[in-house]
Amino acid sequence: MKYNDIVILKDKQSIQEAMKSDVHADGLKLTVEESKLLVARAEKDISWQITSFQKSELYLIQRTVRDVESLAQYGVFFRPDGFVSGTRQEIINNGNEWLFNPPPNPDRYNPNDLSFADTIYNDDFEFKKIGDIGGNGWLISEWQCDDNTCPNNRVLVLEEKNVVFLFQGTLINEFDFELFGRKTPVGV
Repeated sequence: MKYNDIVILKDKQSIQEAMKSDVHADGLKLTVEESKLLVARAEKDISWQITSFQKSELYLIQRTVRDVESLAQYGVFFRPDGFVSGTRQEIINNGNEWLFNPPPNPDRYNPNDLSFADTIYNDDFEFKKIGDIGGNGWLISEWQCDDNTCPNNRVLVLEEKNVVFLFQGTLINEFDFELFGRKTPVGV
């Protein structure tokens, strides 16, 4: 995905959002602002693509595992209100220490040595950590809520260049969005 590409999200939540402004909506039409590719090399080649949209608080996040054949997983995410991105120390100072496992000595510790929590809670839902993966200068941690009534059952943390970003959302399938080439600039 590239700047100005058009993406139409057709998952249930996106259609409900689109219907607020268009009664006959068959999807939420968004224009790509930025798409960032993060690649990790481990036993398998794993990449994350994080796409933000113009005039929207949504993100399309894709995880691809390349082994014998590619396996892609997609999700629609947002950045939760009340969580301000920052360094680990700033996150803790803002009252979001719940994002980390407690330090062995709470009176003396370095926030950069803390691991992300094994379990986090949001709106009475429990999210269990399902893994961490990192690359050159970045780390992604992922949690999942197994409660079927949890509307946004995934939480992702991206720590890049010592800044922590929090995303919450849900997985969608490859048929829940369409990608179109760049929209034509005005006057061309």
